[in-house]
Amino acid sequence: MIHCPTTFISPRKRSWGMALFSLILVACPVFSQQQDSLTINKAIEIVLKRHPSIVQATEALAAMQERTQGQKSSYLPFANISVADVYLGPEYPFNLGVAKFPMYPDNNFDAHFGAEYTVFDFGKRRISVESAKTGEESAGDRLQSIRTNLYYQVSQIFTTIILLEKSILVSDDAIAELDRHLLTVKKKVETGSATEFDVLKTEVQRAVAQSQRIDIGADLVKKQTVLRQLLGMPENAPLFLHGGFDTLFVNQKADTLIQNALQNRSDYAMAIHTKKSAELQRQSAKIVNLPQLGVHASLGYKNGLPNDAPPPSTDISTPRFNWSAGAQISMPLYDGMRAHHLETEADRNVKAASAAVNDIEEKIKSDVLQAQTDVEASYAKLDVSRKQVQFSQRSLELAQLKYDAGVITNLDVLDAENDFSQAQLGHLQNQYRYVMSMYALEQATGKSQDAQ
Repeated sequence: MIHCPTTFISPRKRSWGMALFSLILVACPVFSQQQDSLTINKAIEIVLKRHPSIVQATEALAAMQERTQGQKSSYLPFANISVADVYLGPEYPFNLGVAKFPMYPDNNFDAHFGAEYTVFDFGKRRISVESAKTGEESAGDRLQSIRTNLYYQVSQIFTTIILLEKSILVSDDAIAELDRHLLTVKKKVETGSATEFDVLKTEVQRAVAQSQRIDIGADLVKKQTVLRQLLGMPENAPLFLHGGFDTLFVNQKADTLIQNALQNRSDYAMAIHTKKSAELQRQSAKIVNLPQLGVHASLGYKNGLPNDAPPPSTDISTPRFNWSAGAQISMPLYDGMRAHHLETEADRNVKAASAAVNDIEEKIKSDVLQAQTDVEASYAKLDVSRKQVQFSQRSLELAQLKYDAGVITNLDVLDAENDFSQAQLGHLQNQYRYVMSMYALEQATGKSQDAQ
């Protein structure tokens, strides 16, 4: 929690006025910085390093990268070593009268080194590799999408906590001012210049302010709980935040923002990759029944081969060196319309993916335009609420002077005090809404974040 001076603005200290209200927003981070404070960038860095969804998406991306490498291995030869030892029986020798020649050894031994390689397959391997690469790119987009969503989630929660802490300062000062006013009213009751009604009305106003303060405090505790969970902190760990509201306004053209969004949004990139995968699926379906040419070779030792010794040698049990080489071509003749159905399915998937791309493109345009409108509106309200604080502060000062002079009633002073307190809270809310609208615009345009 940010520790700032509890005295906000007193209507009796006219010389401080609006200057103190402006300075407090700058002074609060200075006080918190003296402790072990946490900046918004540091909080984002911690979350992006430890959050389980980041770990999950990172491992999924690594798995897809390995799949791509596995598909590329199909361009390389496949080699293996095989060793077999098989006993056969009974033995039926070939009888030539003077000698018996066994047809096979009772102990069959075969040890070979073999290799095979696909020479040409009409691009089937290429499509498999490209499809794996597309899946890898989609996994990367999902990782970036998770990172971006966490970035803005942390940013929004962090900013909300800053707002609530500053709102508590305003509420505390309003309650303190009502306490001072209540003392004044009670003194006037003793002198006969005020009534018990004035006291009751002031106490009611103070109770309303206290109730509002409780609501703000409860909301603050809930937001801090969420932030601790994202940061992986213990439930009751102290949380000191350092930050404020950046209200710098930069006007940008809608066309430029939309173009940036189409280039940077991960959901749009994933839709493009889904369409590409469907197109590759269609290409694969078209060539699934085309022939495939391969070569193979092997060499090694096996028994069961005739002996080159002069007759009547009958030894076929001794392993002998041998080799083989050849080529093969395979082509399906009939597949029960399987290829046709695969191609039709792929065509449907391409159309569905194209429609999804168009849908996301329109959604992105709408998101950007709405976010830009919110930014412009919230920035315009900042100047209005700033003036409202100035006017309500001056009104409270005049009301206090008139009340001391006996010109106006206690109700008028209470109204002025409430107006001033609500104006301060309203200005904080407008600053907060502007910052949040800027976050929404950045998220809508897919602005990349390097806080890691």
